[in-house]
Amino acid sequence: MEGRTLRIDGSLGTIRGRFGGRSELEVHIHATGKRMVYPVKTDLFGHAEGDYGLMRNFVKVLDGEQGKTSADEALLSHQLAFAADQARINKRIVDLNSLSQ
Repeated sequence: MEGRTLRIDGSLGTIRGRFGGRSELEVHIHATGKRMVYPVKTDLFGHAEGDYGLMRNFVKVLDGEQGKTSADEALLSHQLAFAADQARINKRIVDLNSLSQ
């Protein structure tokens, strides 16, 4: 199996992901044994068009056009992601106001 893999087991089923050459998500329902496979569109590096969209927006901003988000919104989204990761690692709620200090 080439590329990266992901497996999430739950009480009702299992999700397996394969990312790379042939990217797909496979859902297996435990109770019925049903298996469904969904292709995932990725580029050569395993990304799902995110990098292309970011770069296209970046070039628009350089050309003087309005971007999809402001710098303040981008900063807030990064703060939220860092807070979520910190909450995951420390297993506690993170006060977003404490991040700006």
